[in-house]
Amino acid sequence: ATPVQSLAIQLNKNAFGLAPSTPQINFSNSISNGSSATASLVLVATPQMYNPADASGGIQAAIKNLASNNVFYFSIPISMEVVFTAEG
Repeated sequence: ATPVQSLAIQLNKNAFGLAPSTPQINFSNSISNGSSATASLVLVATPQMYNPADASGGIQAAIKNLASNNVFYFSIPISMEVVFTAEG
């Protein structure tokens, strides 16, 4: 298996208007088969990604291994408290 050096991420339009600030996640060290790593992804709210018809409470996402071109699709449940601040 090819070690993972970078991933591309894409989110579908969603009720929160969230999108990755950058579409690529780069790892400082390659991740070999059977290993794991942690990465952070900054999300931004943009009007272009807002879908008012989405009542799912989650976000559909796809991650692509840029070395192998394999794509993994999944859904991310989102709790309402993570998109609101205490100030409203």
